[in-house]
Amino acid sequence: MTTPSPPRAVGGAARELAAGFGSLWTGFGFWRHHVGTMMFGLLPAAIAGIVLFGGLAALLVFIDPVAAAITPFAETWDAGWRVALRVVVGTALVIGAGVLSARVFTALALTIGGPIYERIGTIVDESYGEVARAEGPGFWRSLGDMSGIVARSVLGAAAIFLIGLVPVVGSIASAVIGVIFTATIISREFTLQAMQVRGMDAGARRAVHRRWRWRRLGFGLAVQLCYLVPLGAVLSMPAAVAGGTHLARRMLGEPVGPSDAPGGPQAEGGVSKRPISD
Repeated sequence: MTTPSPPRAVGGAARELAAGFGSLWTGFGFWRHHVGTMMFGLLPAAIAGIVLFGGLAALLVFIDPVAAAITPFAETWDAGWRVALRVVVGTALVIGAGVLSARVFTALALTIGGPIYERIGTIVDESYGEVARAEGPGFWRSLGDMSGIVARSVLGAAAIFLIGLVPVVGSIASAVIGVIFTATIISREFTLQAMQVRGMDAGARRAVHRRWRWRRLGFGLAVQLCYLVPLGAVLSMPAAVAGGTHLARRMLGEPVGPSDAPGGPQAEGGVSKRPISD
């Protein structure tokens, strides 16, 4: 089952970006009335964070020998050129690993906490009005869909690494591209579950995301900002899941508050002002 003719974004880029941030803010609002479920949603994120933080820390500790191992041909170069090359390679490695870690963290946490995060998504749907749900995709299909997103993340991280090798501008360009790329993948990951339970296949999901580029970019950037805060990736995970469901409902034209009722007031930036309650 797919959702026919999803609506298109009608606001400007700035408004749509703000609305994407607003979806995450709405997700945090679910802490007010669903503390137990949201607290439980921290556990899978904590497990994933511990595993991946350890790997990234190890890379930082051993970045010099790793960069040297990747560039053995530079051993015969003058010291200045050899060091410069390895600094560039090391910087590109760290940036690429950071992008990849953010991708793998989200996918790993969502996979570990599948039933918990599905419950959070259900709470969001019930808060705004239940929607018709297809039969669940099952564990293996869900894992396959998430693996596809992760595979694209890996390829993207590799491309970002290569861009980082370009002298002078490479490091800056790879950092900027990495932020945008990461935001795009994040928005797909956090809306995946909501779209799956509505029976949407990969093609239908891509079509919806193409129509709402700026809004889902805003949501992804907002989540990334949370990731930059110490422990923010873990603490924001339940809210990001709730916000992802809110974003999916918005992109699919489903009600998210009184503004969607006939004659109801339109919320600023397309973000509902509805109080969240059980």
